[in-house]
Amino acid sequence: MRHEPGITFEVPDMPDIDVALEPDRRPVKGVAQRDIGRLEGWIRIGQPWCTALTAKVAGDDADLKRYVAGGAAQSRFAVVSLSCTFAPQGDAEFVKAWVQVHLARDDGQTSPAPIAYSMQPVRGGSPRQLTRTVKVGADLKLLQTGVEEGVIDNIENLFVEALYEGESNPAWELSRTSAASISGVQRFSMVVLQPKVAVSSGIVTVTATVENKRFGIFTYNGKPPDPAKLTFRVP
Repeated sequence: MRHEPGITFEVPDMPDIDVALEPDRRPVKGVAQRDIGRLEGWIRIGQPWCTALTAKVAGDDADLKRYVAGGAAQSRFAVVSLSCTFAPQGDAEFVKAWVQVHLARDDGQTSPAPIAYSMQPVRGGSPRQLTRTVKVGADLKLLQTGVEEGVIDNIENLFVEALYEGESNPAWELSRTSAASISGVQRFSMVVLQPKVAVSSGIVTVTATVENKRFGIFTYNGKPPDPAKLTFRVP
């Protein structure tokens, strides 16, 4: 059998953080602000899991080791993975949701900046079976894992698209479709490239639009009880 270069990680279960949704308080004609309240229990974000991509981690994979060594003079690479659980309640539902990661250097410098070198999922309908495995190819790009790999979670099919790959504010946009609602667990992964001379961190945020059958569609911003729990250090 032909060996496929790369390395596979199994992402462990991470603690979930309840994220309340605060409504955008811009005035809406015909709707009293008291009717558009805070939503509790609708979203939980798993604390990000991170691991450095080093020659040691590459093990016996010569191609991966070569690529890591080639960038080691100026850069470091790391895998970051997180989950988001959507749990709409009552007769309201998510129309869209955005899970975003904000990357920055701890020293406050903006160049060179840490970026999302690769992201998964990229675009399209999410698979009906989603794994907890993350596979990195020999070029340090994320590969889509097959359903036979890793631990499987059954989810409904919905549309997801990665945004801002190659930048410091990567995000995933999820959209309600005619076939499925936004609910259940979604998993997101990226390879972060950061300058070797700097230490970088990231913070996860979430924004959503929710349709209430009585009042219409409104935008909500995620407010975790402790934002530090959704902040991570890039190794």
